[in-house]
This record gives sequence, C-alpha cells and structure tokens, in this order.
Amino acid sequence: MPDAVHSTSIDPAEDEEHPTGRAASEAALEQAALALLKENGALAGLNLREVADRAGVNRGLVYHYYGTRQDLLHAALKRDLGARLAEIGEGGSLDFPKRARQLLRTLTGHEDAIQLATLLLLDKDTPVTLMPLLEDWRKNIERDRKKGRLKEGFDEEAMVMLITCLAYGFVLFRSQLARETGTPLPDLDWRIDEALGLLVDGLAPALGTSQ
Repeated sequence: MPDAVHSTSIDPAEDEEHPTGRAASEAALEQAALALLKENGALAGLNLREVADRAGVNRGLVYHYYGTRQDLLHAALKRDLGARLAEIGEGGSLDFPKRARQLLRTLTGHEDAIQLATLLLLDKDTPVTLMPLLEDWRKNIERDRKKGRLKEGFDEEAMVMLITCLAYGFVLFRSQLARETGTPLPDLDWRIDEALGLLVDGLAPALGTSQ
C-alpha cells in the first residue's frame, strides 16, 4: 500500500525553479532509501515517510519526484551505477584475467547497490542492466586475443556472464559465508579473489598464466 505522504503540501512550480535544490533533495532521498534498506532489511519494506524524514526533505516531494517506491529505488541504483562504471572502466587496459578480478573487487565495494539491483529484479520485471559494459568487455577480449593473451575457442559472452554471476553471488552472500565459516570479511575477500584468479588465469595460452 502506498505511504500516505500526500497530505504535506508542496508547490511543484516553485520547486522546479531551484534545480540545484532539487538535485540535492533527490540525492538525499536516494541515499536515505539505501541506508534504511541496509538497516532494516529488505523484508521490512521501505516506508517513504521514513525516507523523507531521514533525508530531511518535504514528504510530499517523494511522490512529486518519483511517484512510486520502485521508481525511487531505481533512481538510487542508477546514481550508484555511474560510480561503478567509472571504477570498472578504469580497468579497460588490463588483460581479461586481471579485469575479471577487478570487477569482483569493484562490486564488493558496492554491496548495497548489488542488493538493491537484486531486489528490483525479484520484485517485478524492472529494467535493471547487470552487464552495462558487455560490449566493452567484448572489445577488450578481442584485443587480448589478437595480442596472444587469451586462448582461442571460448565463448567470451558466456564467460562474462559467468564472472558477473560469480561476483554478484559472492557480494550477496559474503557476510553470511563469513559467519558460517568464521572467517573475517577481509580474509574471505582475499581468498575469493585468489580463487577467481586461479579460474581466469587458466584462460591464458601459456602455462595457465596471464601475459
């Protein structure tokens, strides 16, 4: 059921006259939504009134800006996406095995966003892109092949999908895995990074090592 926040009056026309103020309010609302999800858990739901109060924003602006809870969450995910793409893009010059490990490290640093993307995919048919840089990956793989850094004859798209699934799955379950194994999170991250390295280094053409 939608949260009853419509009773707080706003003047949309006046709000649109201050785009800088709107941008700041949107950023605060999206950050507050992610923080509340992290604190309360996904099953507790997301109360838009609480989001507005946490952000210090007029409650009526939540619906004025977003319309629905899903739209707010999607906007929060989109905001985080820019930071993730920038980090992943910085590894464009790396060969495929090293870039795969960099992907895992980047997603581990964006745990809240990965959880949110999963929630949106499970909630409904939401257009969430899991591999926004797929074409870039393809070009880099082709570059590595031409330079003799990768074996021939493997499905590069399937490999990127597999590594994406491995990275998403680890980020989603890493805290629980750490608890079940009694492993401190930094140690667990290092072990999984090393295990992924062994997997992807096998794609190199000579002696199972990257060039």
